[in-house]
Amino acid sequence: MKLRVLFGIAGLGLVLSASAQTALIKKLDRYCSSVAQEFDQISADRKEKLTTLADMIISANLKDGHSSVVFTDETNSGNSQIAQAFLQASISKKGLNKVNIFSAGNLESAIDKQGIALLKASGFSVESNTNFKKNPHYLLNYSWGENRVMLFSKKMNNFQIPTSNLIVVSMDGSLVPDSPAISIRESISYGMMNETTFKEIAREMAFIAEKLQNNQLLSHQR
Repeated sequence: MKLRVLFGIAGLGLVLSASAQTALIKKLDRYCSSVAQEFDQISADRKEKLTTLADMIISANLKDGHSSVVFTDETNSGNSQIAQAFLQASISKKGLNKVNIFSAGNLESAIDKQGIALLKASGFSVESNTNFKKNPHYLLNYSWGENRVMLFSKKMNNFQIPTSNLIVVSMDGSLVPDSPAISIRESISYGMMNETTFKEIAREMAFIAEKLQNNQLLSHQR
């Protein structure tokens, strides 16, 4: 019943604004398309959790006209960065432009080099900024346009993180300190960074993006 009410309200205006779909780099587009064919590998319990997160994003858009999702883990060095990259690419591919994706942690560290290597292997274009030695910065490109994301380990108080209405999603069970900027907390934990975990994250971010797109289509039909 709650979701019916949500979609009824959505009929008064779009849940997520749709713009032109972004053409991903061909290799990355193939990778994203392949994991999107593997939703049957996601357990029912996991799908329920991911759908709940998608509903939270939709609710935030209904309330504020946009939503800001921050994936977190203790050092912002692995899984949270991968989730940021793939959810950003997945929603851009579908033309959803009112979901802002970030990542952060409780400590500043350095992004796991294996994670960067896997991002490159999956099709992202990754450039490193050699000016930052202890905490390398990487410029991530998922299309041939101007769609770029700067990846580096950061804490929640970094200037890039919005200061209100955040949906914070823990990737490892660690909790960031309470802040008036946080409106919703959720947890979707993963294992240690490796090829299996990397693909699991990519698959589940594609699943969330599809749920967002499907809900938007429902709002069109009302």
